[in-house]
Amino acid sequence: MVDIQDLIAKIRYSVSEQPNAVFYLALILTASIFLPYIITAGVLILSCIYILFHKKQRRAALRVPYGKVLIGFFGISALLSAYYGNRLGIACCFGIFTIYVCAFYLRSVMTYALFYLMMDTACAGSVLAALFAIYQKLSQYSTMPTYRPESFFLNPNYYGAIIEFIVIIAIYRADINSKGRPFYAGVIGINLIGLYLCASMSAWTAMTAGVLVFLLLKKKYKIAAIYLTILILFILACNFIPSLFPRFNSIDDTTSNRMDVWWGAFHGFLDTPMLGRGPMAYTIVSKELGTYSTYHCHNLFLDMMLNYGIIGCGVFLTFMIAQVKQLWKRLRRKAYKGIGLLTVSLTIAVLIHGITDVTIFWIQTGLLFMLAYAGTGIRNWPEDPTISKKDQ
Repeated sequence: MVDIQDLIAKIRYSVSEQPNAVFYLALILTASIFLPYIITAGVLILSCIYILFHKKQRRAALRVPYGKVLIGFFGISALLSAYYGNRLGIACCFGIFTIYVCAFYLRSVMTYALFYLMMDTACAGSVLAALFAIYQKLSQYSTMPTYRPESFFLNPNYYGAIIEFIVIIAIYRADINSKGRPFYAGVIGINLIGLYLCASMSAWTAMTAGVLVFLLLKKKYKIAAIYLTILILFILACNFIPSLFPRFNSIDDTTSNRMDVWWGAFHGFLDTPMLGRGPMAYTIVSKELGTYSTYHCHNLFLDMMLNYGIIGCGVFLTFMIAQVKQLWKRLRRKAYKGIGLLTVSLTIAVLIHGITDVTIFWIQTGLLFMLAYAGTGIRNWPEDPTISKKDQ
């Protein structure tokens, strides 16, 4: 387990180099992800108000390249949502706005010590979430053996998305913090139990892709081979013993439903191709076309097209290209390499997960991803002698 004295020393170091407000804001935001999402929403709103009501913090939040454009577009999207009677879309625009404001601000003031502590807080919070998921499964097993626990999250698929992020983050932290490896191994182990219980096939696939990308980019070929071998053996075992992972048997039904959703989403996009109808637009489209009823398109790319149209997708793409350019420059200079590879791996996981599900546009999953992305704003070289140089 983590050396308590070492952990206390790191916290003291983080507090000493951070303005207290920044330190507490970052830690409370991170911890809130692993509590009921109503609490996460409340913390996000209060944090956003704090940032916007202070001139210095507000300016810092808007320094991110094309950040103003991205935030401004969600104002337009909220108006479009109101025009089409998309109440869920208005709420989602507001939620995404608060996440961006908080993440962009933290990105502008981020340091290594604070970033590491945030990621470790997320790892610790995930243990609490996994224990609660295990309790949920045990309490429901006698009456509902196929019950999928969602822990503190909206549903089991969102919980699975959180787990895929946490496993990648834990592997990243274990790579640069050798003293904490027993802790990170425990985090990975209990989260894999949580992922097995919530039975999110999309999350399994996305996590595998993200982990393999990180390990291969770090040239950990042996570990990647062992991980892939274990995964293949597990899949083969599930084929021979279906009871190991009962959801394998429902793949045909799930695929059929999603094909119906994708058909509806594409035709909905053709009706409003330029600006879309705001987030959660599929709830409107499914009623109009009589397609399978759900909240989103179960495909990130179709969801983006339907919700935000060609112009909105262009805004997202412009923002992402700007971030990729910055990241690429740093990777070429071999600066901040660890955080850069973490960001790449998490992004790959989001894109792979996005082929069959849309879980990133939610306050808990979106916030965790954006807090990890905030690490790309670090500009100072590590001053703490305990920080490993290979993260640079």
